[in-house]
Amino acid sequence: MKAANGWSILLILVLLFAAGCKNTEPEVEKPDPMFPVMERVKSVAVTNDEGTEVLANLENEEVIAALLLGLHDAVPSYIEDPEPSGKLLKVKMTNESATQTYTVNDLRETDSLDYSVKIYVDNSDGPSRAWVLPTAWARLLLGYDSSMNEEPLLYASVNTLSNSVVVQSNRNMNRDSVDKAIKDTLVTSMMETNDQLDYHIYWSDPQRFVIRFAKVGEGNSLLFRLDGVMAETGESFASKSQPFRNQVIVYGKSSGLRWVNTNREIEREQKYDSAVLIQPIWSDNQQDSLLVYHHNDSQSLIKLSTGDIHAMNLTEWPQLKKGYGNDYGTGVLYADRFTSGMSYAVKENKTVYRVNSRTGEASKLYVSEKPIYGIAASPDNKRVAILVSSDSIISSFADLIVLNSLGKEIFRKNKASFSGHSDGFLFVYPISWLDNHRIGVIFQGKGDEEFLRGKAYINIEDASMKKEADVSLPDEAMQLLENYIGGTDAEILRVLPNPSGEKERYYAVQIAATGIWLIDVISHKVSWLGPGTLIQWNDLGEVVLWHSQDSIAFIGL
Repeated sequence: MKAANGWSILLILVLLFAAGCKNTEPEVEKPDPMFPVMERVKSVAVTNDEGTEVLANLENEEVIAALLLGLHDAVPSYIEDPEPSGKLLKVKMTNESATQTYTVNDLRETDSLDYSVKIYVDNSDGPSRAWVLPTAWARLLLGYDSSMNEEPLLYASVNTLSNSVVVQSNRNMNRDSVDKAIKDTLVTSMMETNDQLDYHIYWSDPQRFVIRFAKVGEGNSLLFRLDGVMAETGESFASKSQPFRNQVIVYGKSSGLRWVNTNREIEREQKYDSAVLIQPIWSDNQQDSLLVYHHNDSQSLIKLSTGDIHAMNLTEWPQLKKGYGNDYGTGVLYADRFTSGMSYAVKENKTVYRVNSRTGEASKLYVSEKPIYGIAASPDNKRVAILVSSDSIISSFADLIVLNSLGKEIFRKNKASFSGHSDGFLFVYPISWLDNHRIGVIFQGKGDEEFLRGKAYINIEDASMKKEADVSLPDEAMQLLENYIGGTDAEILRVLPNPSGEKERYYAVQIAATGIWLIDVISHKVSWLGPGTLIQWNDLGEVVLWHSQDSIAFIGL
């Protein structure tokens, strides 16, 4: 009997202990099932969180009724710790007797995977309860109602920190068409990662989704098009007036020079945080190097065939005259030729020097009365040509002046070069000697010419000038490119046929909206090499390019 009583007491103690433990657990607050919708609302005012900027004033009965109906359907949620950070709005709803203020957290442009919009009911301490709303409700709140008859549009933005692409629309989207559009057009700038891309599409509502890429290499960039996306109504989101509107590029996190062979394999790479100019350099009558200009007025001379680097260390400029500012970001510009380490340079767009890149010594040669746009050395390195402004202001036309080794002017041709830009902006004008008698200069953007992009060749023996258009893509290559990029409105900036081997097979092309492409006419293959700037082909049949989010100036003809 005593044993039984002992077990009874023990059982009671266990139950009491369990009950005590249960009572100490915090209760999970359940979200309110229904949003407390205000009745008989007459007006809705939307401002920024501080209340200093009015974003919308709504008084249309149908619009207000639709907003209130949306609030009835709001999905209960929680106040998270921390709350997702979006654009905070204050919404004041007013009826005949009262005004109620709510806080809206607009998350549509963030990389939020689960929510597009959250709305809060506030108490004295701030937001106390939360609900989730769709993109369509936020558009209606900000004055974009369905009666506006907008064409179907997509709005894509990239979050580089999370490797995400956020896409919104003004129509409900067909989800299957989204999957197909991405799969059909997704390409990368690095061949070895093309088959390893792992991504997932997160839908927060029918008018918004987020693509999250799991494995994107540091130097890899991604490109895809969403023209194939359809609305649930069957309408297409492809825009005829903006052909590249639905193109998306996720940029790699590193930049620099890249050498790519015709199989799209990266042979070598030289990373740089930044650069302002890239210039082809001749040495001993071979164009075998590149000069990369950096923001701190330093330069790196790079061998095209090997990637070997020689740092330029010229810092002293004797008898320097106060010069001109420019719009390309460096105070020194070298001529395009180094012979036994000897070359020419212009400092602050005014003073020309003869320089020794090996010893770092410079001697003043010439002072220009007008801003200098470009400089080039003759093949024998005994003369230097410069382009200077044709007018008293910085304008589009440039005069060609040739100096001998003593700095004496021996030739001049007025208005020899032209590059269309607004007055007052000083950019580099490419210039190069073809031989000891002919000089090539840029001639582009002049409306009365037969071509938009081209060159002029001046013979310094008789001052004659010949103009010609830049190389264009042959019809077959153009058709391949247009089929691949999905349109005919691409702005082609440069076309470089492979100068060695199969000259009519490979073409490297730079397009303003997308970057660099490699076209194989025989194999009918088009490959994207990434965003950035097309430089040139080297003697090994490799495409040399600058891979980065921002295109930089290449100052070769």
